Amino acid sequence: SLMGVFAIDFGVTLIRRRLDRRPLFEGDRSHVYDQLRDRGLTVPQVVLVAATAQALLVAVVLVTEALLSSEVAFAVLAVALGGVLFALGRAGFVLSEGG
Repeated sequence: SLMGVFAIDFGVTLIRRRLDRRPLFEGDRSHVYDQLRDRGLTVPQVVLVAATAQALLVAVVLVTEALLSSEVAFAVLAVALGGVLFALGRAGFVLSEGG
């Protein structure tokens, strides 16, 4: 869970590139942090967003694993990940401007 924000960003970036039929491992400015900068946030604000998201993710994982059995915790975290991806999609971070 300590690399969760970066793993989610990587996954969203790969999904976006796949949907746009672009090379998966070719660099661009489509990462969530790049999009936040393009939407007007400063670098310190982007860092604060990423740190806050990471802290929330770690807290959710720790609480879920402490309170639930492994199988139920996995299911809850899978649903939570789906919710995060859905929210990122609704906020316009998954599809490109033309997509």
